[in-house]
Amino acid sequence: MQTIYKILFEVKVLHEYYLTNPKGDTVFDLDNQADRLLFLADRLDKDAVSVNNDISFEPSPELVKLFKDHRLRLLTSYSGCKVGIEVIASYLPDGTRVYTPSIPLPADLPITLLIRVKNPVFHTITNSRIVTPVPATYYFSNDSVLSALNFPSLSSRIADFTAGYAYEQGELATIAPNSVKAYYSDNNADKWLPLHGNDYVNEGDRCLLPLRFNFTFPAGANVTQATFTLKDGTGTVLNTFVTQNAGGLQKVALNYSTLSLVNYIKYTLEVAGDNGYTWIRPVIFTNTNSWATLQFKPRVTNAAFNLLDDQGYLITRKPPVGNINDPPVFELRIPSRLTYWRYVHANRLPFDQTNYPDELLNYQNGLLISKSPRNSTYQSTYFQKPDNSFFFLPNPEDYALLRSENKLLFTEIMLPTSKLFPVAP
Repeated sequence: MQTIYKILFEVKVLHEYYLTNPKGDTVFDLDNQADRLLFLADRLDKDAVSVNNDISFEPSPELVKLFKDHRLRLLTSYSGCKVGIEVIASYLPDGTRVYTPSIPLPADLPITLLIRVKNPVFHTITNSRIVTPVPATYYFSNDSVLSALNFPSLSSRIADFTAGYAYEQGELATIAPNSVKAYYSDNNADKWLPLHGNDYVNEGDRCLLPLRFNFTFPAGANVTQATFTLKDGTGTVLNTFVTQNAGGLQKVALNYSTLSLVNYIKYTLEVAGDNGYTWIRPVIFTNTNSWATLQFKPRVTNAAFNLLDDQGYLITRKPPVGNINDPPVFELRIPSRLTYWRYVHANRLPFDQTNYPDELLNYQNGLLISKSPRNSTYQSTYFQKPDNSFFFLPNPEDYALLRSENKLLFTEIMLPTSKLFPVAP
C-alpha cells in the first residue's frame, strides 16, 4: 500500500537582517503573502544565506513520541520549517482530491515546536529588549492565546504606547491604529521610526517562564516594598507574595512550583511596588531553554489558522480543475536590531570635521555617527540622502558587536585613514 505524506503547515521566519535589499527595501514592504513568498523563493534561487544558519527547529521533548504515534515529520525549509503528516487520499463528489490524517488528530491536540539558537550572535542581530524584569522567552500559537491574531502572523498585538514606560532603542509600540513605530533617542529627545506593516514579533510575545525565576527591578526604580500577585484566566488570585527591603529591592526570587499550574495556559502576573512602580504581564509556564516555543492545534477559534477543515481534511486539496489549495503558511516577522552606526578610526585618531557627508553623519568628539539608527542587515545597504539619492558608506561587519551608552545602542565600524575619512590635521 502506498504511503502518502502531505504538508500540514509551514512556518516562515522572516528576519529583517537577512531579507533586506541594498537600497533598504525589505520583505516587510510587501503587503501580500504571495509576494513575500516570491521574495523568499528568489533568495533561495540565489542561494542566499537565511536565518536557518542561526536557528534550528525541533519538536519539544514531550512531543517526540506524539510525532511518531501520529506519523508527523518535521522538515527544514528555506527560512523556516514544515510539518508533514501521513495521510489517506480520497475524493469529494466534485472530484476534488482531499487528504485525511492516517492517524486522527484531535482538534485540540497541541503540536509543540521549539526554536533553538545555534549561533549566539542571533541575539545581537535580533530586535529585542536587552534589560527585562523576567527571563521570559517567546511563545507563539495559531490559537488566540495572548491576543487576537492577524493571518498569517503568529505574533500577539503590539502594545499601545505607554507614557512613562522606559522604552529601549528599537522597542516597538502601536502609536495609532495601524501605525507601529520603533523607539530611539536623539540628543535626549524621544523619537519614533515608522515601520511598514504590523504584526511583528514584539515584547508581548516574551511571556514563557519556568516555575522558578527571578524578578529584577530596573535600576533607579527605588522600590522598597512590592506585592506579587498571580491570577488565572478568570482573574482569580492564585498566589500573593509580599517582600520588602529598606535598602531597595533589586532581585526577587519567585517560586510557583508548589502550585498546581497547567503548562501553556495563560496566567497574569501583577507587581505593585511603592514609589509608583507597576508591572502587569500575561505569563505562561513551562520548562524550556529555547528561544521560542510554537504551539499549533488542528482547529482553533480563528478559522484562517486551522490546520484541518470542518470535515477533518487537510487544508491542502487538489480540485479537478485549477490550482492546488496549499497548506497554511504562518509567519514570524522579526525586525533586526536598530543601532546607530559609529565610525571609529582604527588607531583611535580623531576624524577631520570638514570632509565627510554631513547630511548623513554627525561629528562627535572625533567620531562620525549616523544621524539616525539603522537596521542591521546581512547585505550591505546604502544611505539615502535627503534628495532620495543613494550613497554608500562602509557597513558593519557581519555580526558586529554592540555598545550600549546612555540609552543608545551603537554598532562600531573601524576605518583606516582615507580620502573620504581623513584624520584631523
